[in-house]
Formats: sequence, structure tokens, C-alpha cells
Amino acid sequence: MLLCFLPKLMAQLHFGEVGVHVETGTHFSFDRLTFIPSTPLTLASTSMEVEDTPYPGPPPSISRVFHFSNPITFNGTIRIDFLDEELNGNIRNELEIAYLTGSEFIITSESTVHMLRNYVYNQIDESNLLLITAVSPGGTLPVVLSYFEVQRGESATDGHIARLLWQTTQEVQSDRFEIERSYDAVKWEKVGEKKAQVESTALITYTYDDLVPYTALQGRATVYYRLKMVDLDAQFAYSPVRSLVLPSRTLAILYPNPAREWVKIGSLSGQLPEIVRLQNLQGQVLLEMERGRNTDKDFSQGLDIGHLPVGVYLIKMIYSTGSEESIKLVKQ
Repeated sequence: MLLCFLPKLMAQLHFGEVGVHVETGTHFSFDRLTFIPSTPLTLASTSMEVEDTPYPGPPPSISRVFHFSNPITFNGTIRIDFLDEELNGNIRNELEIAYLTGSEFIITSESTVHMLRNYVYNQIDESNLLLITAVSPGGTLPVVLSYFEVQRGESATDGHIARLLWQTTQEVQSDRFEIERSYDAVKWEKVGEKKAQVESTALITYTYDDLVPYTALQGRATVYYRLKMVDLDAQFAYSPVRSLVLPSRTLAILYPNPAREWVKIGSLSGQLPEIVRLQNLQGQVLLEMERGRNTDKDFSQGLDIGHLPVGVYLIKMIYSTGSEESIKLVKQ
């Protein structure tokens, strides 16, 4: 389903009789439209209006359309920066620059799409332009995604839970959703999938819980997710990327625990604390030690707890990042 809107003027730029002269190779930008002319460009006696009403095509365009009151003659590169919510069902990675010249709606080929920064550009031969936009000529998404968010769920013993929630308002020949995760928004891995409805015009809600291992974070706090929406013909499109900030955990361990004489501090992630404090349950600091100091207060070789009375204590660890972690120690 493609969204339809009443025309809404978003911005306007007027060029008088004298106009603006743009030299070859110069970047001229206005409201996320960029011209890079291959021959000198003159913008005169025309107005440019930006609207969020898709051009009907076919196929219907994204909901970012640039209109000119009088045609401009242009030869060079056109770039459009777009938002996720402006795709209007168009397939992001298949977008092409498109323009209206006279009564002919021309869709270019082999446009370049930057998936992370959301822009598309292409070179066009000299044309008299009345309208510029972008479309995916192969069709629209097999799924109309109306909502997609990621939230933090309950933490598990071996990782954080990321809860994905998305909704669709229409599905046409849709087969499945593949859930992809990344730690840098560049390299992606499939972590699961959900079966789609195939055909639907109702509001459908999907959820998926992803276990993010503590060991995989390696000090990184942000995890990225996207949906790969695949139809029955194996064609696919990607959703917008969503991010989730997770609290760090260093996976510190005490061994042995319970202990009688000595206890050592280790870490499953390889990150050791800088400062260790031994406290009783009332919060009183009984001992404070620093790692790497060649003194009797260096805990690198372990903690001597032989002199402590039998009971339960807290080992508080402070890391170079400022984060803290506490583990209960049972003294036998």
C-alpha cells in the first residue's frame, strides 16, 4: 500500500531574472537536493518547490519531490538525500533518480544508493527538468512496514535480551523476516527469522527476542538491528536501521568462591578492574587494592582473605572506564 497525501509545500526557492550561475563541478544544494553540473548551470526566472506528495508515476515516487515552475536545462549529477519515512514503499537499495521533462517521466538506471547515509545520485544528459524525485522501478516493498523499534528486555545469565517489535499494514507475497544484527552498522549477521503472513491487509504485530552475549559486546555499548523482508520470489528489501544501547558488563569472576585463604579475580571478557575494594555487607571498606602496583596492595596475584572472619563480603571492582561491578564473596 502506498501512502497518499494532500499536497503540502515544504520549502520554496525563487530565482529572479538575473538568477544564479553555477560553474562546472560546483556543488549547489538546497533542501537535500544537490546539483553538480557538467556544463555551466543557470537558474533564472523559475521557482523550486519541495513537496511531500509522491509523484504518481508509475511507479509512485518517494515522498520528496522537487518541482520547477519553469523548466531548467541541466547536464550533470543529481543527488537526493532522503529520510526513512519518505520511502513511501519504495525499495531503498533499488532507488533510481527520476525526472519529468515535458510530459515524459524518465527513470534513470544504475543510480548509486548510499544505504547508511540515505542518499541516491546519478548522472543525466542535458534535459529540461520540471520535476526531480526518486523511485524504485522494480516495484514497491512486499511489506508495508508501519512501525519498527528495538527495546531492552530482561538480562539473562549469559547476555542481554534485545526485544524487536514491528508492525505491518499490508503484505503481498511476503515470505519471511530475517533479523540482522551488527555492532558497527557495517558488518551484519543473521540472528533469526520470523514467518510472514504471505497476504494481509490487516495490522499485524511481530516480536522477536535476540540474546546478545556479554562476550560479544567487548566493551561496545550499542547494537544495531535491521529487518530483511523477503518475498516468495526471493526478492527482498531492508528496513530502516534501529539501535539499542546496552549496559556494559565485564564478566568478572572470583575463584574459588567460596574460599578460605586466597581468591583470584578474572574476567571472561579479558578486561580487569583497576581498583578492587573489599567491603562488608554494611558497606565498610576493609581493604582497597590497585592492579599493577608492586606493593602489598597489588591484587594481580590474588587477595589474601585468610585473616577474615567467616561470612559474606562484597568485592567491588572499578574499571578504567569508570564503570563498577560488585560480586559477593563467601569466606569459609
